[in-house]
Amino acid sequence: MLLIFLLLACLVVSNAFSPRLNLRTASVLNKQSVLRSSSVAVESEKKANPVATATLGISTVNLVKNCVGSGIFSLNSRVAAISTAPAVLLPTTALVVGMAIWATYNFIMIGETCKLTKSSTYGEAWRRTVSEKSEWIIQSVVLIAPIVTCLASTIVLTDILSMSMRGIGAPLSLYGNRNLVIALLGSIILYPLCILQDLSAFKAVSAVGLLGHFSAMAVFAIRILDKSYVLGGKYNPIIAKTIIKTAAKPAATAAATAAVVTPVASKWFIIASILSYCFQAHYNAPRYYYELKDKDKDPLKFTKLTAISYLFISTITMGTVSLALKLFGSNSHSFALNSFNVNDPLAFIARLAFGTSVLASFPLVFLAMRDWFVKRMVPFIPNNTREKVAGLLLLFICGLATVVKDLGIVASISGGVLGTSMMFVFPPIMYMRALIKKSKETGAKLDTKTILLNTLLLICGTGLGLFGTISNLLALKK
Repeated sequence: MLLIFLLLACLVVSNAFSPRLNLRTASVLNKQSVLRSSSVAVESEKKANPVATATLGISTVNLVKNCVGSGIFSLNSRVAAISTAPAVLLPTTALVVGMAIWATYNFIMIGETCKLTKSSTYGEAWRRTVSEKSEWIIQSVVLIAPIVTCLASTIVLTDILSMSMRGIGAPLSLYGNRNLVIALLGSIILYPLCILQDLSAFKAVSAVGLLGHFSAMAVFAIRILDKSYVLGGKYNPIIAKTIIKTAAKPAATAAATAAVVTPVASKWFIIASILSYCFQAHYNAPRYYYELKDKDKDPLKFTKLTAISYLFISTITMGTVSLALKLFGSNSHSFALNSFNVNDPLAFIARLAFGTSVLASFPLVFLAMRDWFVKRMVPFIPNNTREKVAGLLLLFICGLATVVKDLGIVASISGGVLGTSMMFVFPPIMYMRALIKKSKETGAKLDTKTILLNTLLLICGTGLGLFGTISNLLALKK
């Protein structure tokens, strides 16, 4: 109830003197979080192709940050649930690299589909290759994606704020009450950001986001070297016993074997689902394709962009998992930064750096989703529509965060359903239909090898989504 009252109070106050959003400023932001969410607004309208002004370097940074986020910090606990032995990193690396290659191929194929059909958005590509009547499927997935992203960000920010408050000596009644922390986060921090008039301060969100992630990885490495978290170490949870009580419980048990045993297949499907969440940027592939500069002079430039980006993404992913698993082992929490001792000063810095990057991206993710709803709610909420819709959406997301506390659950389920669909199922369908249509129009011979390859990838993608979703639902029941 406190959450509802605080957010409703923000709505009332904002009616009188909330600033107006500069949509022109928001529209030119070409950074990670805008790209992650802007599909909601873009897919609903027919727009001209974006201007090709992005260099290979800028596009690479944007695409890397588009994928490198909080979801990666939930992988180590799922790997630790299989084994904490170093040998487990071998099959994990194979899975990460394999899915990265798969994601790379499909990302490139979306660009090829857009080139063949002259489509500038994911939905338009589907409409021109499959059917206009079924486009609602794409629209639904693209609309849900930013809601899931904001939910994951809220969970992460809640954990970071709670542990940070404890670290500075806040009373237990404050940091120990999760609903109160969410209420304060939503009403005092997130809501004002979501109605800012000028979002130009968030232009460097991609660089800031990567810096926050690398800062956390650096803290992992430092603590491995100084052995602060080994048995008997200064910050070992068994000795210090100061790991926050409200954080998610460790996903792995102390009974993890010293050697890799044959794991339950469903655990690997859960990891694959989280990777699908982490690697998913494919609904923005058309924008990356059309915004890439000088691709006509270099036909392989988009391929280079995608390959280089996913090479960095997979490297960062495995680096994060390896460091966190080495540092925390069976004490790995669902959100890796929760595994740090609350009194560790470097951990405070890591949380602050990563939390800042998440906080900076939140209003940009929220922006297009809010505007999509605003356009449709004006007849029902004629006055101060933007502020009221923002408050209602934030209330909904914060309400979900009071129930869903595990980042790994959000990442794995959304990856199994949304990620696999947008990344592994829809792209081969569109590409094959585009090739068939082009063959009929030009009379050229159809490339049967490409059709067979994409048919195989479609079957594998469907199977991954199906078994991943089932594995996640069975894990929830346990």
